Amino acid sequence: MIFFILLFFGGCAGSTGGGIKSIRHLLLYKNSVLELKRLVHPRAIIPVRINERAISPEIINNVLAFFLLYILIFVFGSVVMSLLGLDFITAFGSVATCLGNVGPGMGTVGPISNFAHLPDAGKWFLTFLMLLGRLELFTVLIIFSPSFWRK
Repeated sequence: MIFFILLFFGGCAGSTGGGIKSIRHLLLYKNSVLELKRLVHPRAIIPVRINERAISPEIINNVLAFFLLYILIFVFGSVVMSLLGLDFITAFGSVATCLGNVGPGMGTVGPISNFAHLPDAGKWFLTFLMLLGRLELFTVLIIFSPSFWRK
């Protein structure tokens, strides 16, 4: 279970590793703690700070949107892989490892196995998830937005 949770941790900001970057995890944690303080003191203005610098609410919203989108894609991908005939552990493990670009997954795609036994549709889908994870979600998904192609 610990290794499965670690599949969701990416590299540091600016690294080529996929997954949810550590700075995003830090911002989510700090915002969650401060949100509890804001509930106790609803009129207080308490900004999230990193290295003594206040982080704008827009950046916090972007990080929250990224995290939500990442989890939704993970759940959707796991359902797709389950529908292709994979067991629960293999479906979750394969999607987590491809979306995070972190190496071996869990189940039959674990450290002592590979992805060769997966159906071709599953391999193509996981390849797309690898691109999403490596190139960042918003960067790839914006290409599929109609507003991106309009002048």
